[in-house]
Order: sequence, then C-alpha cells, then structure tokens
Amino acid sequence: MSWLSTAQCVGLRVLFVGVLTATPLPGLAQQPSSPLQTETSAPQILSPKDQDRVPRQGEDPPCPEQGPCTKINVEGRVTPGSWPFLAVAPLLAAPRIWIQPRITTVNRNGTFSGMVYLGTDKVGAGEKYKLLIFACQNQQRFRERDVLREVPNDCVVSDAVTVLRTK
Repeated sequence: MSWLSTAQCVGLRVLFVGVLTATPLPGLAQQPSSPLQTETSAPQILSPKDQDRVPRQGEDPPCPEQGPCTKINVEGRVTPGSWPFLAVAPLLAAPRIWIQPRITTVNRNGTFSGMVYLGTDKVGAGEKYKLLIFACQNQQRFRERDVLREVPNDCVVSDAVTVLRTK
C-alpha cells in the first residue's frame, strides 16, 4: 500500500471498521434498543400499577356514601388486531378467575379502558386481587361473569397487577 498515504490508510480502516460494526451479520439477532421492544406483543396493564391501593381518588368511580367501593377503572394495551378481556383473580378465591364487563372500544394503537369489579358489597374489602388482560383473536372468546380455573392457552396474557381493595 505504498501508493496510499498514512492518513488515507487510517481513514480506510475507520471506514471499514465502521461498516463492520454498523452492518449486522447474517444469522445474528439484533438486540432490542429498549425493553418495550421485547414486549410489544404482550398485553399490558397501564393503570392501576402493581401494589396500588384502590379505589383511587379521582381515577375510579366515586364510592357510594354508605357502602363499599367495588368498581375500579383499568387502562391497558394490546397488540392491534387482538381483543382485550379484563379478568380478576381474588387471591383468597384462587384458582378462580372472573371475566369482567366487555371492552367496547379499542383504539388504533391498542389502548383501551374498562371497569372491573373487586368483590361484592359484602365481600372483598381489605383483600388483594390480581388483574389480568387476556388478548385474544376471537372477540367473542369470553362473556362477562365467565369463571375460569386456569389461564387460557389460546390468548396472550399480561403480567398480573396486584391491587388491594381498601373500602
């Protein structure tokens, strides 16, 4: 390489190394650039957060003057094209999982909101509940009040969010 100057040789080496590091080699998987990329297909509960105490002031339906609070709002996300079903699993009633009222609208980006019941007027205050989202291809897969004994294998399931019903 006597016909190239030292500066040209250094420049070519930098260019060659830059091309090698910027171009993925066949057969090697690229690492995701963020944790969200690894979970794009998994449904996710956005609100409430794990270990929240519910009902939350200003976020959940107001409690009756006399009586317990049994309803809370849930926000979530599913992969566009799948349909969400909210489910509640009271820790004291394991392994039973109750399907909640139907989600009526899913936004184009897969976000939605719905309501779940945590116990009844007489049962459930002071108890913990696991909230789940089942993302299914079949929009008619479940009906409100269906009771399951296990997580369905034909739907993608979110990580559970555990909440404590305080009232």
